[in-house]
Amino acid sequence: MSVYHPNTEQDAFIFDNASRWCLGDGPRGGGKTVALALKAVSRLVPGACEGLFRQKLIDLKRTTLKALLEGDYNAPPILPPGSYKHRKDLKEIVVCLPGGTAKIVYNGMDQADAAQIGGTGSQSSLNLTGAGFDEWVEIGEGNVIQVAGCVRVPIPGMKNQIYGVCNPGPPSHHLAKRFGLEPGGSADPRCARHFMSMDANKANLSPEFIEDMDSLSGVAYQRYRLGMWVGSDGLVYDNWRRELHVTERDRDEMVRWSLGV
Repeated sequence: MSVYHPNTEQDAFIFDNASRWCLGDGPRGGGKTVALALKAVSRLVPGACEGLFRQKLIDLKRTTLKALLEGDYNAPPILPPGSYKHRKDLKEIVVCLPGGTAKIVYNGMDQADAAQIGGTGSQSSLNLTGAGFDEWVEIGEGNVIQVAGCVRVPIPGMKNQIYGVCNPGPPSHHLAKRFGLEPGGSADPRCARHFMSMDANKANLSPEFIEDMDSLSGVAYQRYRLGMWVGSDGLVYDNWRRELHVTERDRDEMVRWSLGV
């Protein structure tokens, strides 16, 4: 259905059908949004209903939906024209497949009707085979759990899965904790994390963009070039890392105590 040729790092995320929770993270320019769109399409079998979400609907339309319906990286759309019906009023894409149809439903968490996701009542609860989040780091844990509660429709041979992609955030973020990315943390055994580097996707990036990313410094370089989950800009010590600068010592070893507020 698509002429995209994912690299091996994208493939690992797209075709992970074993984990309940699946994260694709990494620096800018890693091809994460395209990988998310390809993963959603790869899961479309007759009867499937996949959800795609982002914090702001307008951002979802400009990224994931653009790759799906218009094309990105100078490539044609992932869903060929004529293979689907886009019901914009319902925020759903009905895809025609051999043997039946499948759906992609989408929304932004900033929309009034998004508050109904996972709720109760006759018109408030989605039934999904999977749910994907673009720029997952933007979405609060409560909304993620709400959507995850909708991922419950069994399809033979396919795992019900909550998946998403994002640039890294701080190590205190709920995703860092769930996927064991905080210092000393450990992932839930049902979780799988797939790193997508800028280097593996250089064929789709301009030299100017690569130069800009290489010229960053501090936290911005660590997050957006290296893909590290580190603290935010504006910290007094922006090179502080818990795993490096925090240790336990016996108080009897201390020669002098200093406290600062």
